[in-house]
Amino acid sequence: MRLTRAGGRLAVAAADLVHIYQSTIRNLREEKDAKSRIRFAMVPAINGAIAPAAIAQFKKMHPDQEISLHEVDAEDAISLVLDATVDFAILSNLPPMSDLQHEVIGQTRIDVVISAESELARRTSVGWDDLSELPLILAGSLKRRGHLQAIWEDAGYELRATYEVNDIATGVALAAEGLGYILLTNTYLPRPLNPALAAIPLTSGSMPRPLHVAYLEQRQISAAARALIDCLKEQLNLANDNGA
Repeated sequence: MRLTRAGGRLAVAAADLVHIYQSTIRNLREEKDAKSRIRFAMVPAINGAIAPAAIAQFKKMHPDQEISLHEVDAEDAISLVLDATVDFAILSNLPPMSDLQHEVIGQTRIDVVISAESELARRTSVGWDDLSELPLILAGSLKRRGHLQAIWEDAGYELRATYEVNDIATGVALAAEGLGYILLTNTYLPRPLNPALAAIPLTSGSMPRPLHVAYLEQRQISAAARALIDCLKEQLNLANDNGA
């Protein structure tokens, strides 16, 4: 049997996925044996600035502790907690689950990221009406784009993207060049923000969303893991206080 050109590309992609899966499982098993390692999973909402800053803060206080971080979707994060592969996970809008304990550690909101030279950059907040005539840069995975679309549709708006890109960094670069605006959670934005950009809270139809830490009900969080969670809380508070 001979594969078509498309079939060959699919076979290569499948082989890559199998390799990534096997490597991830092997690494996770090795990490489980580490006695001084904190393992946690998180959704991409806090991977821009919050998690790196919190980990750096924690490492200064606990240099002997190793940290293993897994950035995954919410469903995968919950699975990693349930099978005890990670000590805890950071998620937003966590539904009640009988096997999990969870607590709110902060919140996220959606910011409009736009060129610092834009007229909107001088505003302290913007609404959907302010964006209706401006070029929208829709960036990220298809799932993320669908999530954003659901938010503006729930608010009663119909927006059309001028640019659609998979890489959020590309979307941010387009915004910095004054080619449109991009919608990002404030906890995703790097700190300090590129001076060519401004981030303005979107106040209409974008209520703050709580962030939870979730862990197994029958599993006690270690003192070191609790200290890392406290660092995450502190960095979340800084992001919201500074408007970053």
